[in-house]
Amino acid sequence: MAELMDTMTVAAVAERQKLQRHFGRFDILFFLICTIVGVDTIATVAGGGGEAFTWLLIYAIVLLIYPALWKLRVSHPEVNRPFRMPLYRTLTVMLMVLVAAASVQLIAPGAGYHWFSSDFAASGWTYGERFTYLWTELIPVLVFIAVGVLFWWLGRKTRAEVAAPTVRSQRGAAEPQP
Repeated sequence: MAELMDTMTVAAVAERQKLQRHFGRFDILFFLICTIVGVDTIATVAGGGGEAFTWLLIYAIVLLIYPALWKLRVSHPEVNRPFRMPLYRTLTVMLMVLVAAASVQLIAPGAGYHWFSSDFAASGWTYGERFTYLWTELIPVLVFIAVGVLFWWLGRKTRAEVAAPTVRSQRGAAEPQP
């Protein structure tokens, strides 16, 4: 068994050299916020029972897997994959529209029909409290979006540093050596 672990392919060694060996302050802060959000989400969903947790997992899969598939197919088309998914772009767009519609209904129940009527209002809320409900749902979503944009903006230097060696190596390979 030890012999197998000692022998690595050239590709494995090259991939291992690309790995980041330390975490910066930005990484730790991001992981802390993700942990807090994750624990808070699990605590909130736990009140709804197993069905709510199942739907949360389905929602996360739909929200993450399909766009990631599309992105990887576009950014790394040369990679051989053990599976094929027909119509992945169409399905991604369709599912993202459904996720957006579900999010709108979560934030403003009945929007587009009879906003916050007795048929759509959350239990314990009245029509007169519709704007209070709207803000209690919308403000956290906007805060999460703002935090995401902030992290994206703060990571621009790291993205540029990671992309620079790749661009240099591609330019070096394209230019003939004297």
